[in-house]
Amino acid sequence: MRENTEEKTPYQKYQESGGIFNEGDYENSLEKSFVMLPPERSLNKQAELQAQEMANFAGLNGPIDRAIRLYGILRTDTNPDKKEYHHTKMSDQSLFAESLRMTNNALSLNKFIEAYHKPGIHCPICLKVPTSGEECR
Repeated sequence: MRENTEEKTPYQKYQESGGIFNEGDYENSLEKSFVMLPPERSLNKQAELQAQEMANFAGLNGPIDRAIRLYGILRTDTNPDKKEYHHTKMSDQSLFAESLRMTNNALSLNKFIEAYHKPGIHCPICLKVPTSGEECR
């Protein structure tokens, strides 16, 4: 019996972590996040500051700069094709969690979810009021 030793693509790993973007949007957004402008020239400065505040609230530190940049790109993206389901309709926390998923930062994602996903309190990531033991997506 042969084992499947095929390496999973980054997009497959993203989907397995609960990612919801289609492959085209995923690739396009990540590609944009590789263009690193100095902070003073950022086109998404306000959105990036907002992401940094969410990260601070959750106690995140470490390598999250790319996720912050990606959040800024996603938050300021428009919906030119008028898609019914588009990330412009997502909550800020949900979109930042998605950017952590897209950058494959599971440790920060888990810590972020722990900070916001509390039983009996509306979770801005999964948009539910979770019961004890209920997981966030």
